[in-house]
Amino acid sequence: MDLEVKNSRYHTALDLTSNNEVKEMITKTLSTKNCQICSKLFDFHVHQFVCRICFNVICEKCCISDYYFENTDDVEKDLLECRCKTCFNLVKGHEESLREAIRSNILDDIVVEYDRIKVNKIKIDCKMAVEAEREILRLQTEKKISQYLDSLKVVENHKTIIKSLSVLEDMLIKSQEDKIIIDQVVLDQIDNEKKRLIAEKELR
Repeated sequence: MDLEVKNSRYHTALDLTSNNEVKEMITKTLSTKNCQICSKLFDFHVHQFVCRICFNVICEKCCISDYYFENTDDVEKDLLECRCKTCFNLVKGHEESLREAIRSNILDDIVVEYDRIKVNKIKIDCKMAVEAEREILRLQTEKKISQYLDSLKVVENHKTIIKSLSVLEDMLIKSQEDKIIIDQVVLDQIDNEKKRLIAEKELR
């Protein structure tokens, strides 16, 4: 839109907005005469665009416009955003690193990459952020279960066996309540351990 065009009441876009963020963006855009990436002079043919990540004012050649998910429950990408090439490549690089970490199924790798994204306030795809958080929670839960299973190699008495069975059952219930999808391998380990404990309980 042309920020300097006035409406029928002689109001510009700056006059009409009450949002401080938008006011700052308009003011900065009006005062910026050159692309903040390539330094090209803005004129009638070279229009201004604002990067939605760093808010730099850029020309069309330095802008990459694409559709993104606005909310995690959206089915389609319907949010059109302009991003400068620098921010676009930065976000894309972090998303690829996080995606690779999720594929690795290694908790520490996912945590390190996701923490790096949060610390640097990288605006990654909202659905990918949720996926990363779910994977971290799942792997943390599985790790906790595996550590508990390892502690059950030796059970002292009948009372300990009953308590151990109860703890395992509580872990499964908690994961279901938290909507955590436990890996089948871990579920099989739990099932085998429960059978072993029940058999040992009956023997004792």
